[in-house]
Formats: sequence, C-alpha cells, structure tokens
Amino acid sequence: MTERFSITKSNIDLKKLLSKIDEFIVMKSESPYIFLSQSTLDDLIAIVGYSSDGLMGSENGLMCGRFKGNKVFCDNTLKFGEIELR
Repeated sequence: MTERFSITKSNIDLKKLLSKIDEFIVMKSESPYIFLSQSTLDDLIAIVGYSSDGLMGSENGLMCGRFKGNKVFCDNTLKFGEIELR
C-alpha cells in the first residue's frame, strides 16, 4: 500500500512527517521507504541537517540516505512537499 500526502502549508511540517511515518509502521508492521522530490529533500536537509546515516543529497531515482532509520529516495514526479510512503 502506498500513502501519499503533503507536509507543507507555507513550509515543511516535520511533525506531520514523523507522525505519518509512525502511523505507517504501526499499520504495516514494517518501515516505509520514503519518496520525495529533490526540492522537498533539500528543504528537509536544511531543517534536520546531516548525520552519518542521515540524508546525503538528492539525485533523482536513487537512494538519498536515511531519515529516522528509513530509506529515502528522490522522485521528481512528486510536487514540493508531497511525500509518498511505500
């Protein structure tokens, strides 16, 4: 099951993203893969920064790192602020 939602109003809503990830884990009993656009990822990196297992950069179609232990992939077919959990 794929879940798509927006995490923006005027800027990135980090609490909503974290909440949706937690909901996915509870409902599916597995960690999601997170898909987002390069522009969303760049803004998310600006908010959370970098870490040894964290977000590393943005290249369309490739794994861009991890966020809260979940694999993050760039998908530039998504709009700014749109997140897809798979």
